[in-house]
Amino acid sequence: MGYKELERDLKFIKKTMEASTRYKNVPASGYLVAGIMGAAGAVLTWFILGAEKLADFAKVDNVDVKNLATLWAVVLVVTLGCVKILIKLNAKKLGLSSWSSLGVRMILAQVPVIIAAGVLTIALGFSRDCHLIPAVWLLCYGVMTFSFSYYTGIDHAIQGIAFLILGAVAAFTPPIVALIMLGAGFGGVHIIFGIYRLLRPAAK
Repeated sequence: MGYKELERDLKFIKKTMEASTRYKNVPASGYLVAGIMGAAGAVLTWFILGAEKLADFAKVDNVDVKNLATLWAVVLVVTLGCVKILIKLNAKKLGLSSWSSLGVRMILAQVPVIIAAGVLTIALGFSRDCHLIPAVWLLCYGVMTFSFSYYTGIDHAIQGIAFLILGAVAAFTPPIVALIMLGAGFGGVHIIFGIYRLLRPAAK
Protein backbone atom coordinates (compact mmCIF):
# COMPACT_ATOMS: atom_id res chain seq x y z
CA MET A 1 0.00 0.00 0.00
CA GLY A 2 1.45 3.35 -1.09
CA TYR A 3 1.55 6.61 0.84
CA LYS A 4 -1.38 8.13 -1.09
CA GLU A 5 -3.57 5.08 -0.52
CA LEU A 6 -2.72 5.09 3.21
CA GLU A 7 -3.51 8.80 3.49
CA ARG A 8 -6.81 8.28 1.69
CA ASP A 9 -7.78 5.42 4.01
CA LEU A 10 -6.86 7.43 7.11
CA LYS A 11 -8.99 10.36 5.92
CA PHE A 12 -11.91 7.99 5.31
CA ILE A 13 -11.56 6.47 8.79
CA LYS A 14 -11.37 9.93 10.39
CA LYS A 15 -14.43 11.10 8.46
CA THR A 16 -16.38 8.01 9.47
CA MET A 17 -15.48 8.36 13.15
CA GLU A 18 -16.38 12.07 13.21
CA ALA A 19 -19.71 11.38 11.52
CA SER A 20 -20.62 8.93 14.28
CA THR A 21 -19.73 11.30 17.14
CA ARG A 22 -20.14 14.83 15.75
CA TYR A 23 -23.12 16.34 13.94
CA LYS A 24 -22.07 19.23 11.68
CA ASN A 25 -24.79 19.28 9.05
CA VAL A 26 -26.50 22.53 10.10
CA PRO A 27 -24.94 25.29 7.93
CA ALA A 28 -24.49 28.96 8.80
CA SER A 29 -27.42 29.82 6.54
CA GLY A 30 -29.66 27.64 8.71
CA TYR A 31 -28.85 29.71 11.79
CA LEU A 32 -29.38 32.94 9.88
CA VAL A 33 -32.79 31.83 8.62
CA ALA A 34 -33.81 30.76 12.13
CA GLY A 35 -32.62 34.11 13.48
CA ILE A 36 -34.48 36.16 10.90
CA MET A 37 -37.70 34.21 11.47
CA GLY A 38 -37.34 34.44 15.25
CA ALA A 39 -36.79 38.19 15.12
CA ALA A 40 -39.73 38.59 12.73
CA GLY A 41 -41.96 36.60 15.09
CA ALA A 42 -41.05 38.85 18.02
CA VAL A 43 -41.62 42.05 16.01
CA LEU A 44 -44.99 40.83 14.69
CA THR A 45 -46.00 39.83 18.23
CA TRP A 46 -45.33 43.43 19.24
CA PHE A 47 -47.60 44.70 16.44
CA ILE A 48 -50.37 42.20 17.22
CA LEU A 49 -50.55 43.07 20.91
CA GLY A 50 -49.39 46.66 20.98
CA ALA A 51 -47.82 48.52 23.88
CA GLU A 52 -51.06 48.67 25.89
CA LYS A 53 -51.62 44.90 26.02
CA LEU A 54 -47.93 44.19 26.52
CA ALA A 55 -48.08 46.43 29.57
CA ASP A 56 -51.23 44.72 30.87
CA PHE A 57 -51.69 41.10 29.76
CA ALA A 58 -55.14 41.05 31.40
CA LYS A 59 -56.33 42.87 28.26
CA VAL A 60 -55.23 40.03 25.96
CA ASP A 61 -58.35 38.33 24.52
CA ASN A 62 -59.08 35.10 22.68
CA VAL A 63 -58.53 36.71 19.28
CA ASP A 64 -55.05 37.82 20.34
CA VAL A 65 -54.20 34.34 21.57
CA LYS A 66 -55.38 32.76 18.31
CA ASN A 67 -53.43 35.31 16.24
CA LEU A 68 -50.27 34.68 18.25
CA ALA A 69 -50.70 30.91 18.02
CA THR A 70 -51.09 31.18 14.23
CA LEU A 71 -48.12 33.52 13.92
CA TRP A 72 -45.71 31.32 15.84
CA ALA A 73 -46.99 28.15 14.19
CA VAL A 74 -46.14 29.73 10.82
CA VAL A 75 -42.74 30.84 12.13
CA LEU A 76 -42.00 27.32 13.35
CA VAL A 77 -43.14 25.54 10.17
CA VAL A 78 -41.35 27.93 7.80
CA THR A 79 -38.15 27.84 9.86
CA LEU A 80 -38.07 24.05 10.13
CA GLY A 81 -38.84 23.69 6.42
CA CYS A 82 -36.08 26.08 5.35
CA VAL A 83 -33.52 24.64 7.76
CA LYS A 84 -34.34 21.10 6.61
CA ILE A 85 -33.69 22.09 2.99
CA LEU A 86 -30.44 23.84 3.93
CA ILE A 87 -29.29 20.81 5.94
CA LYS A 88 -29.89 18.56 2.94
CA LEU A 89 -27.95 20.86 0.64
CA ASN A 90 -25.08 21.14 3.13
CA ALA A 91 -24.98 17.37 3.68
CA LYS A 92 -24.90 16.80 -0.06
CA LYS A 93 -21.98 19.23 -0.38
CA LEU A 94 -20.09 17.43 2.39
CA GLY A 95 -20.94 14.00 1.02
CA LEU A 96 -22.84 13.04 4.18
CA SER A 97 -26.31 11.81 4.95
CA SER A 98 -28.61 14.63 6.08
CA TRP A 99 -30.26 12.30 8.62
CA SER A 100 -27.60 10.11 10.14
CA SER A 101 -28.32 7.83 13.07
CA LEU A 102 -26.60 10.42 15.27
CA GLY A 103 -28.92 13.17 14.05
CA VAL A 104 -31.98 11.02 14.70
CA ARG A 105 -30.78 10.20 18.23
CA MET A 106 -30.19 13.88 18.93
CA ILE A 107 -33.75 14.79 17.93
CA LEU A 108 -35.41 11.87 19.71
CA ALA A 109 -33.55 12.73 22.91
CA GLN A 110 -35.26 16.14 22.90
CA VAL A 111 -38.83 14.87 22.50
CA PRO A 112 -39.58 15.10 26.27
CA VAL A 113 -38.38 18.72 26.34
CA ILE A 114 -40.46 19.57 23.26
CA ILE A 115 -43.55 17.98 24.80
CA ALA A 116 -42.97 19.83 28.09
CA ALA A 117 -42.63 23.15 26.26
CA GLY A 118 -45.81 22.46 24.28
CA VAL A 119 -47.87 21.51 27.34
CA LEU A 120 -46.66 24.53 29.31
CA THR A 121 -47.38 26.85 26.38
CA ILE A 122 -50.97 25.60 26.05
CA ALA A 123 -51.54 25.77 29.80
CA LEU A 124 -50.19 29.32 30.02
CA GLY A 125 -52.27 30.36 27.03
CA PHE A 126 -55.51 29.07 28.58
CA SER A 127 -54.71 30.66 31.94
CA ARG A 128 -53.81 33.99 30.26
CA ASP A 129 -50.32 33.86 31.75
CA CYS A 130 -48.93 34.41 28.26
CA HIS A 131 -46.19 36.69 29.56
CA LEU A 132 -44.38 33.57 30.83
CA ILE A 133 -44.38 31.81 27.45
CA PRO A 134 -41.18 33.55 26.22
CA ALA A 135 -39.39 32.33 29.35
CA VAL A 136 -40.62 28.77 28.81
CA TRP A 137 -39.51 28.75 25.17
CA LEU A 138 -36.11 30.27 25.88
CA LEU A 139 -35.37 27.99 28.82
CA CYS A 140 -36.50 24.80 27.06
CA TYR A 141 -34.61 25.71 23.89
CA GLY A 142 -31.56 26.51 26.00
CA VAL A 143 -31.70 23.04 27.55
CA MET A 144 -32.03 21.45 24.10
CA THR A 145 -29.20 23.48 22.59
CA PHE A 146 -26.85 22.83 25.49
CA SER A 147 -27.48 19.10 25.27
CA PHE A 148 -26.68 19.25 21.54
CA SER A 149 -23.19 20.49 22.45
CA TYR A 150 -22.20 16.96 23.48
CA TYR A 151 -22.56 16.03 19.80
CA THR A 152 -21.67 19.29 18.08
CA GLY A 153 -19.10 21.23 20.09
CA ILE A 154 -18.51 24.05 22.56
CA ASP A 155 -20.28 26.72 20.49
CA HIS A 156 -23.64 25.05 21.10
CA ALA A 157 -22.91 24.99 24.82
CA ILE A 158 -22.32 28.75 24.75
CA GLN A 159 -25.48 29.21 22.70
CA GLY A 160 -27.48 27.13 25.17
CA ILE A 161 -26.17 29.14 28.13
CA ALA A 162 -27.15 32.37 26.34
CA PHE A 163 -30.72 31.11 25.91
CA LEU A 164 -30.89 30.01 29.55
CA ILE A 165 -29.77 33.45 30.73
CA LEU A 166 -32.29 35.22 28.49
CA GLY A 167 -35.01 32.83 29.66
CA ALA A 168 -34.20 33.50 33.30
CA VAL A 169 -34.44 37.25 32.69
CA ALA A 170 -37.73 36.82 30.82
CA ALA A 171 -39.22 34.85 33.71
CA PHE A 172 -38.84 37.70 36.19
CA THR A 173 -39.41 40.81 34.09
CA PRO A 174 -42.45 42.62 32.62
CA PRO A 175 -44.02 41.18 29.43
CA ILE A 176 -42.47 43.82 27.20
CA VAL A 177 -38.98 42.89 28.43
CA ALA A 178 -39.79 39.18 28.08
CA LEU A 179 -40.70 39.78 24.43
CA ILE A 180 -37.41 41.62 23.88
CA MET A 181 -35.57 38.66 25.42
CA LEU A 182 -37.49 36.33 23.07
CA GLY A 183 -36.39 38.35 20.05
CA ALA A 184 -32.83 38.61 21.37
CA GLY A 185 -32.70 34.83 21.80
CA PHE A 186 -34.42 33.30 18.79
CA GLY A 187 -33.43 36.25 16.62
CA GLY A 188 -30.16 37.72 17.88
CA VAL A 189 -28.38 34.64 19.21
CA HIS A 190 -29.13 32.61 16.08
CA ILE A 191 -27.95 35.42 13.81
CA ILE A 192 -24.76 35.95 15.84
CA PHE A 193 -23.87 32.26 15.65
CA GLY A 194 -24.79 32.18 11.96
CA ILE A 195 -22.36 35.01 11.27
CA TYR A 196 -19.74 33.26 13.45
CA ARG A 197 -20.09 30.14 11.32
CA LEU A 198 -19.75 32.16 8.14
CA LEU A 199 -16.56 33.79 9.40
CA ARG A 200 -15.18 30.57 10.88
CA PRO A 201 -15.59 27.82 8.25
CA ALA A 202 -14.07 25.26 10.63
CA ALA A 203 -16.98 25.84 13.03
CA LYS A 204 -19.63 24.86 10.47
